[in-house]
Amino acid sequence: RGSGAAADPQLLAGDGRVAEQVSGAQGAPLRFRLRGDGFWQVHRDAAQVLADAVAAAAGGAGSVLDLYCGAGLFSVRLAAQPGVRVHGIEGSPAAIAAARDSAAANGTAATFAAARIESLERLPEAQAVVVDPPRAGLGARVVEAILASPAERLVYVSCDGATFARDARGLAAGGFALASFAAHDLFPLTAHQETVAVFAR
Repeated sequence: RGSGAAADPQLLAGDGRVAEQVSGAQGAPLRFRLRGDGFWQVHRDAAQVLADAVAAAAGGAGSVLDLYCGAGLFSVRLAAQPGVRVHGIEGSPAAIAAARDSAAANGTAATFAAARIESLERLPEAQAVVVDPPRAGLGARVVEAILASPAERLVYVSCDGATFARDARGLAAGGFALASFAAHDLFPLTAHQETVAVFAR
């Protein structure tokens, strides 16, 4: 287009969805069908490593709230574990539709809602919260909502060290202590890292 605006994607063949797969807790495959323009972890092979790290970090929690859940990678992986209830929230209705489809296809009971996380007055109750925000991080309002929730554990997946550090200061000031921190190289040959941090009250 002459205006410089990005053109809508044009489907040339197939149903416009991409198949992805990770292994569940017992090694059984978990299958995801994503829109071609939907979000998935940039390093496809390392998505498994990241999903396993999040599942281990949230292990032991009977109920998990997955904020910025996208197409449900962490939600479906966590809900595949026996006795774990998961509720995911994401601002994109298309991503939520994909997450619901993936949860149903894999026989998990994860539930999902489309909502702008920053506009939530109160977070649904859960023993653990998983967050995977965009590069802008959580921001003060979401940090305050997490601090006001009864969650005892927070698993923070970050792709930006500066915004993570800012949010970590707010979480620490509100009573969450950093329990563990690990970096994963999901962006080879770049300076970027994906980190998984665990906070506990």
